Amino acid sequence: MGGGSSGAMAAKTCAESGMSVLLLEKEKIPRYKACGGAVSKKAFDLIGKYDELEPFFNLYGARTFTPDLEPLVHKFDDVVSILTFRNSFDEFLIKNAESNGAKIIENEKVVNINQTSEGVEVSTLKNKYLSKILIGADGVNGIVAKSKNMRKNWGKGNSGICVELEIELDDTAIKEYVFDPQLIDFYFIENWGYGWMFPKGNILSVGIGGMRNRVNDPMSSLSTFLHLLSDGKSTKLDEHIVSKKAHLIPAGGVNRVTYSNRVMLVGDAAGFVDPFLGEGIYYAIASGIIAGEVATEAIRSNDCSADFLKEYEKRCDKEFNNDLRFAFKFAKNAYNHLDFFMLCLKSDPILYKNYLLTAKGDYTYKQYFNQCVKRFPITVGKIIYKKYVKI
Repeated sequence: MGGGSSGAMAAKTCAESGMSVLLLEKEKIPRYKACGGAVSKKAFDLIGKYDELEPFFNLYGARTFTPDLEPLVHKFDDVVSILTFRNSFDEFLIKNAESNGAKIIENEKVVNINQTSEGVEVSTLKNKYLSKILIGADGVNGIVAKSKNMRKNWGKGNSGICVELEIELDDTAIKEYVFDPQLIDFYFIENWGYGWMFPKGNILSVGIGGMRNRVNDPMSSLSTFLHLLSDGKSTKLDEHIVSKKAHLIPAGGVNRVTYSNRVMLVGDAAGFVDPFLGEGIYYAIASGIIAGEVATEAIRSNDCSADFLKEYEKRCDKEFNNDLRFAFKFAKNAYNHLDFFMLCLKSDPILYKNYLLTAKGDYTYKQYFNQCVKRFPITVGKIIYKKYVKI
């Protein structure tokens, strides 16, 4: 249930295995979803071929700004991620699921879920459907988790908020803002979180994100960020906004209930999101695939109980969720000591390069943290040298 990345991948995985699959989406596909649209290489490694995805833009690195606006830049020789629009990306995944045998029903909002002895009954405004297993891919505010008492709310300390804009500029204005179309820009802001600017042809995806207990007024923070980006430029970003949307981000990396009798939660519905940068596409895809595999095994075993579906949690933990728990601690410490963390990245370019490789998927957060610990004497030495010795 839900036609985003996690739901589409779960549907495709089940359909490929010969299961009878119905995917319910409350809106008309393609539909707008607030998202920067940066899809990591590790996510595409799970998807496979993406030649039919249009449009997409290859990225080779990033430019990251410290709170004092000093840029850190690294560009690789090979692609580290892909930039696209979420409506195009989700439609691409939906079509893959459909071509593999999944039935897609659009414009049907689910209003009630009821578990019976025969399965899970899903009621929309138009129809009722009965399934042996329900995969809840209905997002951070989804009905599945609430109706099954798997979650009531997220809480400010374990969730973030993002506000995302799409800004359309002409060729001249784009050149004012885009340093290199093959790089994305991140800005780390003291006291609340981060901002981003992703170039997609003549469209800039611009937004801010942070934990809800830090970002007290997201619209004001967004306005401040836009003025920061527009400072000294002839074209002002706030005059060219074509879309604006705010959305909740589950922080990820903490213990969540992700399954019960006949039900599994995937993607944002399960809270699978990188708490440092708010990236969730990889975790949506990975959890959707795992849920599809476990659902297939459960149906073939004629056992859709919570005891059987616990296998879903075990596989998610092994694949990514144990590292998300580590990432949660990493993010908390990095944001609580942002000046020092940025100073380390600025003083030791290898740490910055390796973080980009972590985002790419070459390292886990735990591996990256261990690298930071091993390099700590070198990094501190560089800091001392630059501050007290180098003139």
